Amino acid sequence: MRSRIIGIGYSKTGTSTLRACFRQFGLCHIGFDIDLTKSVVDGDAQPALDALANYEAADNWPWPLIYPQIDNRYPNTRFVLTVRRDSTTWIKSLISQANKKPDSIYREWVYGHRNPIGNERELIRRYELHNHEVRRYFAPRPELLLEVCWENGSGWPELCRFLDLPIPDMPFPHANRSAKPVVSFRRRLGTMLGLSLHRQQANR
Repeated sequence: MRSRIIGIGYSKTGTSTLRACFRQFGLCHIGFDIDLTKSVVDGDAQPALDALANYEAADNWPWPLIYPQIDNRYPNTRFVLTVRRDSTTWIKSLISQANKKPDSIYREWVYGHRNPIGNERELIRRYELHNHEVRRYFAPRPELLLEVCWENGSGWPELCRFLDLPIPDMPFPHANRSAKPVVSFRRRLGTMLGLSLHRQQANR
């Protein structure tokens, strides 16, 4: 089996695009698994770690939650941290997903809230802290981590160089790309956060 490649970016950071890349490379892949995620958030990572023995690549939940354990269990695994161009873009995407699937309990497991609306500040802190901790963890071994932002131009060259694979003869598979601008949302988000803060102060 080739070295394992694990996507450890939060959901809505381009994990669907990374998954499409894994498939193009012909890697045996596991994505989001609700049972393994529940086990991890309940404090038992062993089933998820055992499951990885059968795969060359993984992304989405629960893998971002257990990257240090994966690193210890499977030496020389390579990790890909997918990020958005900024935190506002990420929370916008998460809210859009929640509007389509409002009752996904896994959001409560991994974020602490089923609905991101009204909890934007906390979720942004979680997202930024995760990215910071991943960078810090791999700082002594930068060769094991690739950070990519598809929106900022990352693509086949960066990914294939990191994985030592040839560049496929096909366009880069941007999955779930949204053409909608984020400017108006940023204004709405700023208003929401301002109103939330005002209400908290008024209730003191």
